[in-house]
Amino acid sequence: MRLAVLSVIASSATIATLAAKIFDLAPGLQAGAAALSALTLGTLLIHAWRLSGRQIAQISADGTRIMRLHVATHIVPAAFALATLFGDPIERASPLWIVAFALFFYSGRRTWQALQTGFPSPIYFVFKRGNSAMLGMSVILTLIATALQSNPLFAFVAGVLKLYVSIHFVLMGIAISKIDHDLEPSLNPEH
Repeated sequence: MRLAVLSVIASSATIATLAAKIFDLAPGLQAGAAALSALTLGTLLIHAWRLSGRQIAQISADGTRIMRLHVATHIVPAAFALATLFGDPIERASPLWIVAFALFFYSGRRTWQALQTGFPSPIYFVFKRGNSAMLGMSVILTLIATALQSNPLFAFVAGVLKLYVSIHFVLMGIAISKIDHDLEPSLNPEH
């Protein structure tokens, strides 16, 4: 129950942060919404870290290690979101960002695959496909943009990453709640 409430607060705070930025509300409101979002999302990630550190019969040891890596690589979209919200606007997706996001998307793809194998679910299938698509698209478009020195293409990739990060953080609580629900019986077999 507490996880569900935390998930709703995290999603709501993320939406409030986006709205405050889009409507250029007072910096204090933007910072407050971002702080609440960061606090709740951070708490969800700590919960996910703990879940991924346990032995789960339906998921291989390699699968749980990759899940932990994916939780840790959430620093990439978090840093991108903070830079977008409070730093210099990211108008171009630099190759450095793409390398970092490539690790994030690859570990995400592997995480969703491990979960899909252990606990078949449409949500894991969709998330695996999404990470695969983002990995391929962002790397390929960045390589083309680099080869062509195309600022509009770099800007397009940055825009897609901004949209992805926004949606990702809104849905993160739902995903962690689903994982928790699926893993709970295997972590506490007496229930």
